[in-house]
Amino acid sequence: MSNGLNAAAAVIAASLLTSSADAQTKLLPYPDIGGDRIAFCYAGDVWTVAAKGGTASRLTAHPGVEQFPKFSLDGGNATVPLSGTNDVDGSWVIEGHGVDPDIVVENDPKSVIAGRDPQLERAVEELVRKMDAEPMRLPKKPADPVKTK
Repeated sequence: MSNGLNAAAAVIAASLLTSSADAQTKLLPYPDIGGDRIAFCYAGDVWTVAAKGGTASRLTAHPGVEQFPKFSLDGGNATVPLSGTNDVDGSWVIEGHGVDPDIVVENDPKSVIAGRDPQLERAVEELVRKMDAEPMRLPKKPADPVKTK
């Protein structure tokens, strides 16, 4: 074993021998960076902290276990766990569930393979229905501005 691997093994062994009361958290696996924030999991919950350091804020607190937090693509503060787990009563605990839709449209594989998008088609249908029910007129075009004064 190389000296680097021996040193790493020694650090791991020392950390395993340290009691949990005296130990500090040194490494949190699979963190995600979004802008100037870092998301990570600790004790089964998602936390965020400024990339410069500071006090972490817990985002989740429930019986489920979160793993692999991710920031949204725009670097916002939303995390999306990749898994759910069951609660003590056997019900699913899924963090980041979101809002149930007003209109449920199945996105069946046959339509998708045929190149259709049933959800988009239904959305357009709903918008056309609303425009017919509540027509709006465009405002009149104002007079051209005078730019020679």
